[in-house]
Amino acid sequence: MLEYWDPESHHSITPSLHHCNMSAIAILPIRLFCDLAARNQPLTDLNTGAPPLFYRGDDVEFDIGIGQAGTLLAPALSNITSVTLQLFQAKNDTNAAMMSCTVAAAAMNLTLTAAQWTGNTAPFYHAAFVFPNALTAISLGGAASVNYWLRITLLTADTTPKILTLRTGRSRFWTGRSAGPCRAGPGRCVSGRWRERRFCKSRTTAPGRGTRWAWRMTGECQAFI
Repeated sequence: MLEYWDPESHHSITPSLHHCNMSAIAILPIRLFCDLAARNQPLTDLNTGAPPLFYRGDDVEFDIGIGQAGTLLAPALSNITSVTLQLFQAKNDTNAAMMSCTVAAAAMNLTLTAAQWTGNTAPFYHAAFVFPNALTAISLGGAASVNYWLRITLLTADTTPKILTLRTGRSRFWTGRSAGPCRAGPGRCVSGRWRERRFCKSRTTAPGRGTRWAWRMTGECQAFI
């Protein structure tokens, strides 16, 4: 409750909040279409129109729809035991996944319709992979951002279960802060690389002038017209 003191009436007053509009903050999922006819195409987050990107140490959710040739498989999916989303250091990495989440068929929305998927309306997805912040707090090796390899697989319910890759591609991880002893300034995209102006300490400047602006290439980017 919010109160303030009215010096004229010598009473406390509680103002009306009737006209106060509030918006609830929630996680915006990374939304991926798993096209069985284009499993190795570049990943696109349908909520942003850009490659998947999330910040180290954030709570992250991936929502997927499963389809073929650009069309959602509907009205119902079958022969599924589970789906799994994993993140590896590289495409050819044979080590254990850095992040992994499995959703059993019983927890999936197997009757998701094409209209619900296209309209992004409830139940929104075939499966949702939820990673708490403790699982996304993985090392970036001191870099400000890193491309890691994402893979989504399906385990069939056949008598002899089969593994089917639904989607693979790069996913970009950010630290959420600038790297090194520099302070980020304006930036721009130059030939597919992000050229960031950073305010850095310099060993070559004259006494009393211990900082300077310096351009650094810090990661991949995409220019839009």
